[in-house]
Amino acid sequence: TSGIVITASHNPAKYNGYKAYGADGAQLSVENSAKVLSYVDKVEMFGGAKTMRFDEAVRDGKIEYIGDELVEKYLETVKSCSVEKVTADLNVIYTPLNGTGNKPVREILKRIGIKNVTVVPEQEFPDGNFPTAPFPNPEIRQAFECAINLSKSVEADLLLATDPDCDRVGIAVKNGDDFTLMSGNEVGACLLDYILSRRKANGTLPENPVAVKTIVSTPLADKIAAKYGCK
Repeated sequence: TSGIVITASHNPAKYNGYKAYGADGAQLSVENSAKVLSYVDKVEMFGGAKTMRFDEAVRDGKIEYIGDELVEKYLETVKSCSVEKVTADLNVIYTPLNGTGNKPVREILKRIGIKNVTVVPEQEFPDGNFPTAPFPNPEIRQAFECAINLSKSVEADLLLATDPDCDRVGIAVKNGDDFTLMSGNEVGACLLDYILSRRKANGTLPENPVAVKTIVSTPLADKIAAKYGCK
């Protein structure tokens, strides 16, 4: 069992790429990647690959859409990660940057109690050319320009953006009359402190808590973890 994802991720449209995943849902190991590549190398570049129309492949059962049952399981799993019920009456402007986040992100925000969500209209629907954000990386300001412009007519406490394959998020917060983008490290530090503080308050912090970070993450995480007795 394997899975293939065609994605431009947070990169320009011309970098549209191919990702392969194994039966465990994770990206392939080096060994398995080499095996997949060996099959790719056997395909003649011009005329060697078999092709068929997408609608025909769906009709013949060669392509199958993910069912609502799996989508629901995914949404419930994401929601279960929440450490506290949202009580703040937030106004949020959200942009999926013409990618895949539109439906799942809006549904999750609704389920956790954030009702006032406005989607950036020109970036709402899938468009692999990314006409309004050539570099659809939610950590750069250009990707937020449409959302910032919308905030001039729609009140917002927070701007959210997800990259086209919806595995990274950008956040901009109100700062006077403008919005300030937060870096991934700043968001990570805030989230770590929030999760540890709320779980300590509601009694769900384990006896010997452990936080995991990567080598490129801010060392501020070490200080935050130490504050809560977290390794």
